[in-house]
Amino acid sequence: MGTIGLLLSHELISLLVLVLSVILVGSVLHQRRPTGSAFAWVLGIVLLPYVAIPLFLMFGGRKFRQRWSSKRPLSQRSYKVMPRGFVPEVPDATELTWLESGEAAYAEFLRAIRGARRVIAISDATRSAIERVYPEHASKVRVVRHGVDRERFDPSRALGREALNDIVPPGTSYSLCVGQGSPYKNHPRILRAFVRAMGDRTDHKLVLVRRFSRVDGEMNRLLQDPAVRRLVVEVPHVSDEKLLTLYRHARMLLFASLYEGFGMPALEAMSFGLPVVASSAEAVAEVTGDGALHPDPRDEEAIAHAIVELDRDEGLRERLIARGRARAAEFSWRRCAEETLAVYREAMDAKEP
Repeated sequence: MGTIGLLLSHELISLLVLVLSVILVGSVLHQRRPTGSAFAWVLGIVLLPYVAIPLFLMFGGRKFRQRWSSKRPLSQRSYKVMPRGFVPEVPDATELTWLESGEAAYAEFLRAIRGARRVIAISDATRSAIERVYPEHASKVRVVRHGVDRERFDPSRALGREALNDIVPPGTSYSLCVGQGSPYKNHPRILRAFVRAMGDRTDHKLVLVRRFSRVDGEMNRLLQDPAVRRLVVEVPHVSDEKLLTLYRHARMLLFASLYEGFGMPALEAMSFGLPVVASSAEAVAEVTGDGALHPDPRDEEAIAHAIVELDRDEGLRERLIARGRARAAEFSWRRCAEETLAVYREAMDAKEP
């Protein structure tokens, strides 16, 4: 099926399901009680905008679209799309992880990018991914990198080490790993590499902050391993204050992701003066630059070697802390806002795709 057919079929099937649902509800209610038909009419009126407006914007109302499309841009995640032409769309492509791995609905991404006047990518790596998947839309893409909130990630806001005694016992040092529990975060390899690097230590642990954990059989089995349980402390959620405190007192951040659109935890850690074991993944290496170590994320031995090296070599630690802070200083939310505004203005002046 061609691209146009794919997009139309997606819209028409959704509308068909909605219309049939209204008919079915009305029929059932009418059979059970005569007054049900009145309820069906009310339901139909309530649902009418969800049917009429998309049809109007898809197949008609050209003057309406032209009039309003020059008024204001729309910024949104690339997979949540308003009907094409309603406003000049500027989707931010942050989730091409799923697209390239085959886990995303191709039609949803295609509809977003196809209907957009400009597309904001949060890194050169994300832009390259868009060019690989949608080469015909590469000219729309503009890179606008995230920034760091320096007021939030100020070491002076962190609490003392004693505030972490409920997570890590006093007198015990720790490394930190922060990120949602998705496969691309590479947590199983990070855990196995940490055990390989620190298995003979009794005074050092890994604090794993996973704010969202998918059903992951491999991780569940791994966390039941006695060798892992002895060294790893899993924390599902921490307050903002405690997260800052974890950054402040950690020995290093482990961020060996397989794929990232940007890599915010690594940038936040460097801003905080925390050295990072990152990865050679394209976006991670781009963001961290020379302020981190970059082992192959699929090589557990290489990750373990980087952990040991960063733990034992104080000279290396000092160099990475200095380089990391300098690198993080290059990322500003003010600049991000200014560049985003420039893309909006460009989109408003551009022709409708």
